[in-house]
Amino acid sequence: MIGADKLNGNLVTCPILDIPSFNTQTPDVCAIDLKPVPRYPEETGSMSNIIGQARRKLMSMADYAIDLHGGDVDENLIEGIVISGWTGDSDYDVKAIRLVKWFRPKAWQRIPTRVPKTTPSILVESGGAGKLDENQIQFHVHGVLNVMKSLRMIAGVPEPVIRPDFTYGIGQRHTLRARRGGIYYSKVAAGANLQEGQIVGKIGNVWGEEIDTIASPVSGRIIAYWDENKVVNTGDVIGVVYASDEETDFSVDPPRGWRDS
Repeated sequence: MIGADKLNGNLVTCPILDIPSFNTQTPDVCAIDLKPVPRYPEETGSMSNIIGQARRKLMSMADYAIDLHGGDVDENLIEGIVISGWTGDSDYDVKAIRLVKWFRPKAWQRIPTRVPKTTPSILVESGGAGKLDENQIQFHVHGVLNVMKSLRMIAGVPEPVIRPDFTYGIGQRHTLRARRGGIYYSKVAAGANLQEGQIVGKIGNVWGEEIDTIASPVSGRIIAYWDENKVVNTGDVIGVVYASDEETDFSVDPPRGWRDS
C-alpha cells in the first residue's frame, strides 16, 4: 500500500503490542500478570509495565503517534472514535487537534490530562466483540492515510476536515449497571441516540420473565456496550452513556467542564 520509495519521512508500525493477550483473546489486561498495560508505566519488572515501557519508547521515536484499537472482545463500540487529551501546552494541543481533524472521526472524546506529553498522539477505537469488520478496519486505514497525506508523507490530496457527529467526555459519563442478576436483553445498539429515561435494555430470569429494566439517565449516546446480550450479575457494567458536549469546535482552549485544581 505504501512503497518505501514513495514515502517522505519514516513510518514506524507495531501491528500487535500485547502479544500474550492477543493470542489468548484476553480483554483489558495483560494475560501474563492480569494487569492493564499502563500508558505511563513505572520502572518495575512486571510484564504489563515492560509492554507499557516499550510503547512509550516506540512513541518517543515519532513526531506524531496514532494508537489504533479495535473494541475488546467483551465490548461493542460506537463506530469511529478518536480520543485526544488537553494538557494546557498549546504547542502540543494544537498538534493533537490537527491529528483529530486529519483522522476525520465520527465521534471525538476529549480528556484533560496533567501527565507531561512529548509526542502529539491520539487513540483511535472502532469495532468490538473480537470481530474483523471491514468497515471498522477501513476507518482506521483511511484515517492513517489521510494523516500521512496531510503531513505530506505520501502523495495525494487530503480529504477535507469534517465536524464529528458527537463530541463528549468532560463530566458527561454515565455508567449503566445491572441492579439484578439475570439475562440481559439489549434494546439499542452502540451509538444509538438516547432520550433521558429511554429504556436501553431489560433483565429477565430463566423463565423469560422481565425482572428489571435499564434506562438512560440522560439524553445522549451509548458509546460502549459490554456484550449486548449476556448473563449479568448485580453490579455488572452494561454500557456507558455520554451526554453531548455543547462545544464541538476544534478550539485549542480547554474544553468546557474542565477545571484547573
